[in-house]
Amino acid sequence: MPSTSKALCSVAIFVHSAMASETPPDATKEIELVKGLVARHFPVYDVKVDYDVVQFYCKIDDATLEDSFEKLREDMSPHGYIPMVTYDKGEHIIMVARKPAAKYKSVGVNLAMLIVTFVAMMFAGIYNWSSYADVPSDELYSAGTVFNGILYFALPLMAILGVHELGHYFMARRRKVAASLPFFIPSFPPLGTFGAFISLRDPIPNRKSLLEIGVAGPLAGLALAIPIGILGLMLTNAGAKLVPEDIGSENLVQISFPMIYLWLERLVPIQGDYLLHPTAFAAWVGFLVTALNLLPAGQLDGGHIARALFGHHAKYASWAAIAVLIALSFFYGPGCCSPC
Repeated sequence: MPSTSKALCSVAIFVHSAMASETPPDATKEIELVKGLVARHFPVYDVKVDYDVVQFYCKIDDATLEDSFEKLREDMSPHGYIPMVTYDKGEHIIMVARKPAAKYKSVGVNLAMLIVTFVAMMFAGIYNWSSYADVPSDELYSAGTVFNGILYFALPLMAILGVHELGHYFMARRRKVAASLPFFIPSFPPLGTFGAFISLRDPIPNRKSLLEIGVAGPLAGLALAIPIGILGLMLTNAGAKLVPEDIGSENLVQISFPMIYLWLERLVPIQGDYLLHPTAFAAWVGFLVTALNLLPAGQLDGGHIARALFGHHAKYASWAAIAVLIALSFFYGPGCCSPC
């Protein structure tokens, strides 16, 4: 049941360096502007100016603090202020800083990287489809091979990565945190990409927003990767391309099925020793990207989620994850459950 007790709130406002002890007229107007914004949501009963910090003392309801702070943040954003809330010595302190001037890349950069990545993934799709369908070398870049490479590999994988990043983007927009559109990173076959990322352009206001933004991407990407994986297994069975007995292992890309793929195989069992369809391989890459992103370390999605759940203790989760990975490397070497 929410608490209805009152808490003393010290609202510290960081202002421009011109706001020295003499407090010039322009700074006074700025203080009054910020005071008016704060007073909309928190009843101010005292104001103290000390060098370059202005403190607004107010009484607030703990039960409504989060909602009131969100509204304050939305009100201050058009004026170029960024509020941050902390709790120190029994008082809530809302620090408001001017948003630093920054020049961001235009949407044209996102579009250019998308096109370059799509071309790289197209060649990766051609490579994967030609290996799967045993396309003769003189037909490697025929219209049919290019079309199938795009349709069965490039588009499914780009969709998984794109939906993953758009999950972050739309959740950030919902939480009123400015974010860029996805940046795709090109690579070489057999994948054609190193993934994608978005850039957050505002500080994340609280742990709840950090958790929601961090988890939205993996959930969105996984929601698409699962049906694409099922479709890939169905196409693997429909194609029924047996692994040639005389082909050398150096001519195959060998992968190990993740646990989630083993679960999907219960729904769509592979009926023989078949070559894995490129669409199933695209889903496999999607599962791999999601799993790596969920590692609780650094700027990965898992790192954001860990910080949202554990705060400064998240570093222990990172160390534990690294230790587990090192330990697993001694027990599970590279293997092959199904060739592609």
